[in-house]
Amino acid sequence: MSQTRSGQATAARPKGARSARAATGGAPAVLKLAKPFQQGPAVKAVQAELARLGFAVQADGAFGPGTDAAVRAFQKSAGLDSDGVVGPATLAALSRAAASQPGAQHPAGLPVEGQRRAALVKVLRWMISQEPSIHYTQDHGTRLAALGAPYTSPFSTDCSASIKLACAWAQVPDPNGLGLAVPEGYTGTMLTFCKHIKRAAIQPGDFLVLGNWPGEHACAVLEVGADPLLFSHGGEKGPVAVSLSDELSYHKGQAVQWLTLPDWTAPAT
Repeated sequence: MSQTRSGQATAARPKGARSARAATGGAPAVLKLAKPFQQGPAVKAVQAELARLGFAVQADGAFGPGTDAAVRAFQKSAGLDSDGVVGPATLAALSRAAASQPGAQHPAGLPVEGQRRAALVKVLRWMISQEPSIHYTQDHGTRLAALGAPYTSPFSTDCSASIKLACAWAQVPDPNGLGLAVPEGYTGTMLTFCKHIKRAAIQPGDFLVLGNWPGEHACAVLEVGADPLLFSHGGEKGPVAVSLSDELSYHKGQAVQWLTLPDWTAPAT
């Protein structure tokens, strides 16, 4: 499954990307781990944006090993080569991620639904960053064994179970309608419980099930746009960030069903 994604810039840029470009006279900054450490407002702006997206980094203005690790984790979650270099493609990905954050235009007034969508996307991106230690299994007894152990790995799971795990960790209602503590759920229960929506209505945190009922594969939306970025865990090489076009190339001819929770504000139990 492809883990690459175009680095085209968009009109909306996060504060971090604007600051990094401004600090280099309008050209995209190329930031990376070096000796001595690169320092300055461009580094601090990127660090602040990474932190806002949920990556563990301190915005101290010095590009040290911690920043390098956070950049690599973000790149992996965005479907980019994880090389630690903040160049045009990574800045563009930061732009897209910031623009796709629920409530990006009015963060101070983010409603419950927006908060939950943002929390879910944060967990999904963390899972992608942990890909080497997250394995694939369809074993009924182990695929949801990590329900009570948020942000810990290794563990083994599958496509729909990884989405339920992320919802439980983000305290988002169960997309299967069974309850977050119940170690059950698969594409069929997602198709039955969730609200079916059109592609034009999708938002970050919504779901995609490929195939007619009971479904063949489940993904979650990380970013919207002309070619949405998806969270997908369909094999041992995963979970990954993958474009919709790439995902569909692996599921040719299958039904495409976009889903959302019936009520994002319902109790997350």
